[in-house]
Amino acid sequence: MVVLLHPDYQYDPKMVTDLINPILAGEADFTFGSRFRRHWRDPVKGGMPLYRWIGNRVTTFLENLLLGTSFTEMHSGYKAYNRYFLENVPYHSYSDGFVFDSQMLVDAVLDRRFRILEVAIPTRYTEESSSASVYNSLRYVFLTVFYSLRGRMRRQGRRQAQPRAET
Repeated sequence: MVVLLHPDYQYDPKMVTDLINPILAGEADFTFGSRFRRHWRDPVKGGMPLYRWIGNRVTTFLENLLLGTSFTEMHSGYKAYNRYFLENVPYHSYSDGFVFDSQMLVDAVLDRRFRILEVAIPTRYTEESSSASVYNSLRYVFLTVFYSLRGRMRRQGRRQAQPRAET
């Protein structure tokens, strides 16, 4: 098992047990923390800047629409993966930037072999929390939505390429 925890002080390392328990119990191959899982306003109460809250909500909505999912958050920097998942996802071809996390999630959704679970985590924004520039944030949003759109088009292409059974 591998746990990914962004070093920006936004995620409480004490929550790692909650993140890995579904994997250890055999209920998931991939888990990720969601600051929106308990209540959609919790991140703002935890100090998330309003512009980040809006950006997260809009981007998550668009990705859910494109991927046919209903996750409460798709931009968490707190994830856990089991060995099976890591051996079967082409993460070596992904970006070295922030979009890496999104590529991993999009491909996991599209592959459909993997059990993915969201785990409720608290939001923790402090003065020590790092924050990407507006340019980098917008670039991330664009690349994430574009990767989701490309993934949806690939999935539709695979469906259309499959021969139909004759009746």
